Amino acid sequence: WTQGLLGNAAVGAALTTVLTEVVCVVAFARLLPSGVLTGRLISQAVRAQVAGVALVGVFWFGAGLQVLLLLGLGCMVYGLAVVGLQAVSVSDLREVAAAFKRGRKEEPSP
Repeated sequence: WTQGLLGNAAVGAALTTVLTEVVCVVAFARLLPSGVLTGRLISQAVRAQVAGVALVGVFWFGAGLQVLLLLGLGCMVYGLAVVGLQAVSVSDLREVAAAFKRGRKEEPSP
C-alpha cells in the first residue's frame, strides 16, 4: 500500500510496527491493577513523548550533519526537553546520578 502511495514500502513496515506497539501497550495497560496508571504518570509519559518529537525534529533538520555531532545535539535537545517539560524532574536526575555513584563505589562480590 505505501509502496504504491508513497513509493516507499518501509513506511508501511514502520506503521505496522507502531500499530503493533500501540496494541501491546494498551493490552498490557489493561492488565495492570487499578490505580497504577494515574493521571500524573500518564501526563509524564505524554510529556516524554513530546520531548521525543523534539528529538525527531533534530534528526530531521540535522540530516546532513556528522553522526557524532547529531548524536550530541540530539542528547542535549532531548535532555533539555524532558527537564523543561517536567517529564523528569531535576531531583529525579540527582537521584539517578547518586545511584550511579553508589554503584561504582561498591566492591564487586566474588
